[in-house]
Amino acid sequence: MHRLLLFPVDPNDDTDRPDEPVARAILLASLITGITPSRKTLTGPMLAAEFDPWFTGTPPQGNALHADPTSRSPYWNTLDQAVTAATPTAKRATAIAETQRIADLLDLADTPGLTDALADAAAGRFPTVPATSPLGREVRRWLRLSSTASWSLNDSTARISTAEYDRGLLLGWFTAVLRGTLHPDPDIAARTALHPLACNHKTLADPAAQAAALSHLRS
Repeated sequence: MHRLLLFPVDPNDDTDRPDEPVARAILLASLITGITPSRKTLTGPMLAAEFDPWFTGTPPQGNALHADPTSRSPYWNTLDQAVTAATPTAKRATAIAETQRIADLLDLADTPGLTDALADAAAGRFPTVPATSPLGREVRRWLRLSSTASWSLNDSTARISTAEYDRGLLLGWFTAVLRGTLHPDPDIAARTALHPLACNHKTLADPAAQAAALSHLRS
Protein backbone atom coordinates (compact mmCIF):
# COMPACT_ATOMS: atom_id res chain seq x y z
CA MET A 1 0.00 0.00 0.00
CA HIS A 2 2.92 2.36 0.73
CA ARG A 3 4.40 1.71 -2.72
CA LEU A 4 0.99 2.31 -4.27
CA LEU A 5 0.79 5.74 -2.63
CA LEU A 6 4.05 6.64 -4.37
CA PHE A 7 2.34 6.22 -7.74
CA PRO A 8 2.72 9.67 -9.37
CA VAL A 9 -0.36 11.83 -9.72
CA ASP A 10 -0.36 15.14 -11.57
CA PRO A 11 -1.25 17.74 -8.90
CA ASN A 12 -2.37 20.17 -11.61
CA ASP A 13 -4.84 17.73 -13.12
CA ASP A 14 -8.20 18.81 -11.71
CA THR A 15 -10.30 16.90 -14.24
CA ASP A 16 -12.73 14.27 -13.09
CA ARG A 17 -10.93 10.93 -13.39
CA PRO A 18 -13.36 8.13 -12.48
CA ASP A 19 -10.90 5.58 -13.90
CA GLU A 20 -8.09 6.48 -11.48
CA PRO A 21 -9.28 4.12 -8.68
CA VAL A 22 -9.41 1.34 -11.28
CA ALA A 23 -5.87 2.12 -12.40
CA ARG A 24 -4.65 2.07 -8.80
CA ALA A 25 -6.41 -1.25 -8.17
CA ILE A 26 -4.66 -2.75 -11.19
CA LEU A 27 -1.33 -1.40 -9.96
CA LEU A 28 -1.93 -2.82 -6.48
CA ALA A 29 -2.74 -6.24 -7.95
CA SER A 30 0.46 -6.05 -9.99
CA LEU A 31 2.55 -5.18 -6.95
CA ILE A 32 1.08 -8.10 -4.99
CA THR A 33 1.22 -10.75 -7.71
CA GLY A 34 4.23 -9.57 -9.69
CA ILE A 35 2.16 -9.75 -12.87
CA THR A 36 0.88 -6.76 -14.79
CA PRO A 37 -2.23 -7.60 -16.83
CA SER A 38 -2.05 -6.84 -20.52
CA ARG A 39 -4.40 -4.51 -22.36
CA LYS A 40 -5.96 -7.57 -24.03
CA THR A 41 -6.64 -9.11 -20.62
CA LEU A 42 -8.27 -5.95 -19.34
CA THR A 43 -10.45 -5.34 -22.40
CA GLY A 44 -11.49 -8.93 -23.08
CA PRO A 45 -14.24 -10.99 -21.42
CA MET A 46 -13.73 -11.34 -17.68
CA LEU A 47 -15.00 -14.04 -15.37
CA ALA A 48 -17.05 -12.46 -12.60
CA ALA A 49 -19.31 -13.59 -9.79
CA GLU A 50 -21.85 -11.77 -7.67
CA PHE A 51 -22.67 -12.82 -4.13
CA ASP A 52 -26.23 -11.79 -3.45
CA PRO A 53 -27.47 -11.46 0.14
CA TRP A 54 -30.63 -13.29 -0.97
CA PHE A 55 -28.83 -16.58 -0.36
CA THR A 56 -27.56 -15.69 3.11
CA GLY A 57 -29.28 -15.82 6.46
CA THR A 58 -29.06 -12.06 6.98
CA PRO A 59 -32.40 -10.27 7.49
CA PRO A 60 -33.76 -8.42 4.46
CA GLN A 61 -33.01 -4.71 4.51
CA GLY A 62 -35.08 -2.08 2.78
CA ASN A 63 -38.25 -2.81 0.84
CA ALA A 64 -40.11 -3.41 4.09
CA LEU A 65 -43.20 -1.96 5.69
CA HIS A 66 -42.38 0.11 8.76
CA ALA A 67 -44.01 2.80 10.84
CA ASP A 68 -44.04 6.02 8.85
CA PRO A 69 -45.98 8.94 10.39
CA THR A 70 -45.16 11.06 7.32
CA SER A 71 -46.74 8.63 4.89
CA ARG A 72 -49.49 10.14 2.77
CA SER A 73 -51.10 6.73 2.38
CA PRO A 74 -53.73 5.96 5.04
CA TYR A 75 -53.49 2.30 4.06
CA TRP A 76 -49.73 2.23 4.82
CA ASN A 77 -50.26 3.14 8.48
CA THR A 78 -53.35 0.95 8.81
CA LEU A 79 -51.36 -2.01 7.50
CA ASP A 80 -48.43 -1.25 9.80
CA GLN A 81 -50.76 -1.20 12.80
CA ALA A 82 -52.40 -4.45 11.72
CA VAL A 83 -49.03 -6.19 11.42
CA THR A 84 -47.99 -4.92 14.84
CA ALA A 85 -51.17 -6.29 16.43
CA ALA A 86 -51.21 -9.60 14.52
CA THR A 87 -50.15 -12.93 16.00
CA PRO A 88 -47.00 -14.63 14.66
CA THR A 89 -49.19 -17.27 13.01
CA ALA A 90 -51.29 -14.63 11.26
CA LYS A 91 -48.19 -12.76 10.11
CA ARG A 92 -46.69 -15.90 8.59
CA ALA A 93 -49.94 -16.92 6.92
CA THR A 94 -50.38 -13.43 5.48
CA ALA A 95 -46.85 -13.38 4.07
CA ILE A 96 -47.30 -16.79 2.44
CA ALA A 97 -50.69 -15.86 0.99
CA GLU A 98 -49.30 -12.63 -0.46
CA THR A 99 -46.30 -14.42 -1.97
CA GLN A 100 -48.56 -16.96 -3.60
CA ARG A 101 -50.81 -14.19 -4.92
CA ILE A 102 -47.93 -12.34 -6.54
CA ALA A 103 -46.48 -15.58 -7.91
CA ASP A 104 -49.83 -16.28 -9.58
CA LEU A 105 -50.00 -12.72 -10.89
CA LEU A 106 -46.53 -13.00 -12.47
CA ASP A 107 -47.06 -16.59 -13.74
CA LEU A 108 -44.39 -17.92 -11.37
CA ALA A 109 -46.53 -20.33 -9.36
CA ASP A 110 -45.10 -23.36 -11.18
CA THR A 111 -41.48 -22.40 -10.44
CA PRO A 112 -39.63 -25.58 -9.37
CA GLY A 113 -39.23 -25.68 -5.60
CA LEU A 114 -41.41 -22.66 -4.85
CA THR A 115 -44.40 -24.60 -3.51
CA ASP A 116 -42.15 -26.74 -1.28
CA ALA A 117 -40.32 -23.67 0.06
CA LEU A 118 -43.59 -21.98 1.02
CA ALA A 119 -44.87 -25.21 2.56
CA ASP A 120 -41.70 -25.42 4.67
CA ALA A 121 -42.22 -21.84 5.84
CA ALA A 122 -45.84 -22.58 6.74
CA ALA A 123 -44.65 -25.55 8.81
CA GLY A 124 -42.00 -23.51 10.61
CA ARG A 125 -39.03 -24.83 8.65
CA PHE A 126 -36.66 -22.27 7.21
CA PRO A 127 -33.75 -23.91 5.41
CA THR A 128 -31.63 -21.60 3.27
CA VAL A 129 -32.40 -22.02 -0.43
CA PRO A 130 -29.18 -23.36 -2.05
CA ALA A 131 -28.03 -21.25 -4.98
CA THR A 132 -27.67 -24.39 -7.07
CA SER A 133 -31.12 -25.82 -6.26
CA PRO A 134 -33.91 -25.59 -8.86
CA LEU A 135 -35.50 -22.69 -6.97
CA GLY A 136 -32.10 -21.10 -6.34
CA ARG A 137 -31.29 -21.14 -10.04
CA GLU A 138 -34.57 -19.43 -10.83
CA VAL A 139 -34.00 -16.82 -8.12
CA ARG A 140 -30.54 -16.12 -9.53
CA ARG A 141 -32.07 -15.62 -12.97
CA TRP A 142 -34.71 -13.25 -11.53
CA LEU A 143 -32.07 -11.27 -9.69
CA ARG A 144 -30.01 -10.94 -12.84
CA LEU A 145 -32.99 -9.72 -14.87
CA SER A 146 -33.89 -7.29 -12.11
CA SER A 147 -30.33 -5.97 -11.97
CA THR A 148 -30.21 -5.59 -15.75
CA ALA A 149 -33.46 -3.63 -15.73
CA SER A 150 -32.25 -1.40 -12.89
CA TRP A 151 -29.01 -0.53 -14.67
CA SER A 152 -30.40 -0.33 -18.19
CA LEU A 153 -31.40 3.33 -17.91
CA ASN A 154 -27.79 4.31 -17.15
CA ASP A 155 -25.99 1.79 -19.35
CA SER A 156 -26.05 2.31 -23.10
CA THR A 157 -24.92 -1.28 -23.65
CA ALA A 158 -27.92 -2.76 -21.81
CA ARG A 159 -30.45 -2.70 -24.60
CA ILE A 160 -33.68 -4.27 -23.42
CA SER A 161 -37.25 -3.78 -24.48
CA THR A 162 -39.88 -2.00 -22.43
CA ALA A 163 -41.50 -5.35 -21.68
CA GLU A 164 -38.19 -6.81 -20.46
CA TYR A 165 -37.59 -3.72 -18.34
CA ASP A 166 -41.01 -3.93 -16.69
CA ARG A 167 -40.65 -7.67 -16.15
CA GLY A 168 -37.22 -7.27 -14.60
CA LEU A 169 -38.47 -4.71 -12.09
CA LEU A 170 -41.43 -6.92 -11.14
CA LEU A 171 -39.10 -9.87 -10.59
CA GLY A 172 -37.02 -7.68 -8.32
CA TRP A 173 -40.08 -6.96 -6.19
CA PHE A 174 -40.99 -10.64 -6.11
CA THR A 175 -37.54 -11.83 -5.04
CA ALA A 176 -37.68 -9.36 -2.14
CA VAL A 177 -41.14 -10.60 -1.14
CA LEU A 178 -40.08 -14.24 -1.33
CA ARG A 179 -36.91 -13.66 0.66
CA GLY A 180 -38.88 -11.99 3.42
CA THR A 181 -41.53 -14.72 3.52
CA LEU A 182 -38.87 -17.41 3.95
CA HIS A 183 -37.21 -15.56 6.86
CA PRO A 184 -37.70 -17.18 10.30
CA ASP A 185 -38.96 -13.97 11.92
CA PRO A 186 -42.70 -13.71 11.16
CA ASP A 187 -42.70 -9.94 11.62
CA ILE A 188 -39.95 -9.51 9.02
CA ALA A 189 -41.80 -11.95 6.77
CA ALA A 190 -45.05 -9.99 6.91
CA ARG A 191 -43.50 -6.54 6.60
CA THR A 192 -41.37 -7.53 3.61
CA ALA A 193 -44.09 -9.45 1.81
CA LEU A 194 -46.63 -6.66 2.29
CA HIS A 195 -44.39 -3.83 1.17
CA PRO A 196 -45.73 -3.74 -2.42
CA LEU A 197 -49.26 -3.43 -1.04
CA ALA A 198 -48.23 -0.68 1.36
CA CYS A 199 -46.60 1.20 -1.52
CA ASN A 200 -49.75 0.73 -3.59
CA HIS A 201 -47.59 -0.69 -6.40
CA LYS A 202 -49.29 -0.04 -9.72
CA THR A 203 -49.08 -3.71 -10.78
CA LEU A 204 -48.79 -5.71 -7.56
CA ALA A 205 -51.41 -3.90 -5.46
CA ASP A 206 -55.15 -3.43 -5.76
CA PRO A 207 -57.95 -2.71 -3.28
CA ALA A 208 -59.05 -6.35 -3.11
CA ALA A 209 -55.54 -7.57 -2.27
CA GLN A 210 -55.10 -4.83 0.33
CA ALA A 211 -58.38 -5.72 2.00
CA ALA A 212 -57.48 -9.42 1.96
CA ALA A 213 -54.14 -8.73 3.65
CA LEU A 214 -55.84 -6.83 6.46
CA SER A 215 -58.35 -9.65 6.86
CA HIS A 216 -55.56 -12.25 7.10
CA LEU A 217 -53.70 -10.21 9.72
CA ARG A 218 -56.81 -9.72 11.85
CA SER A 219 -57.97 -13.33 11.67
